[in-house]
Amino acid sequence: MGDRHRIGRSIGASIAALMGFQIAFTTIVAVLYGIDGFGSFLITTLLVHVGLGSFLLLMKDDFVIQPAESSTEQPEMPLDRVNLANLLTMFRISSTPTILFLLLHTGEHDIAVIVVVFVTVAFLTDLSDGLVSRKAHQVTRIGKYLDSMSDYGILIAVSITFLHYSIIPSWFFALVMVRFLVQWIGLSALSVYQGCLIAKSSFLGKVSIFTIMTLYATATLTFFERLEPHVIGFFSVLVYLAAGIILVSAVEKAYILVHDFFDAGRSKTGKRIDTGE
Repeated sequence: MGDRHRIGRSIGASIAALMGFQIAFTTIVAVLYGIDGFGSFLITTLLVHVGLGSFLLLMKDDFVIQPAESSTEQPEMPLDRVNLANLLTMFRISSTPTILFLLLHTGEHDIAVIVVVFVTVAFLTDLSDGLVSRKAHQVTRIGKYLDSMSDYGILIAVSITFLHYSIIPSWFFALVMVRFLVQWIGLSALSVYQGCLIAKSSFLGKVSIFTIMTLYATATLTFFERLEPHVIGFFSVLVYLAAGIILVSAVEKAYILVHDFFDAGRSKTGKRIDTGE
């Protein structure tokens, strides 16, 4: 029970620290560059952090280190504080309102350098959190849920902003949204059907997320007038490459979901047989 109280306090402290950083950072940028509309940012970031904190407190029993796949006897080990890998993933979610605020004001204020650096750092945490968790042997159950939440949340927010600025074509935006929506519906249905959701990831799924993030990080360079002519050709090629990877990943994800539904059905049938005997 003591460990669960400590992890709860650690979650609260982590959320407070992340929210404090986002507000302080955005306040400094807004004051230095005379950016208006700061009130809407404050409301949005408050809602995001309260929602994230509430979710993590409800899921605090999932802050456990999972044994290596090669180990079948090693038990799960509960955490008494948020580890570094989870904190990096939480930072990505926490940064979503800040990225939106910065992107929406890039066209009116000279903050392109800040946007590029901040967006790149946020996207790089997608690589670093997994690397840190594996190197430190601290792969957690909650980390798998957070990773998907952070990727989808930040990519959807950036996609909407880039569509607004006509940086990405509308067909690509539709493809990304349909890909995420279909996966969300499929996973929700699977969760209801089998009574729980076991977070899984695939190589192609990770590649598709990484490709979209690379595409969007490249897109931020178009905010620089001198770089735009040199970036636009590469960006156009990358859009079609990303689209192809997303389509292949979607087929793989559909196959995995269908397979998981069949496995859940067989498991339910087996349980009914065992109960009858």
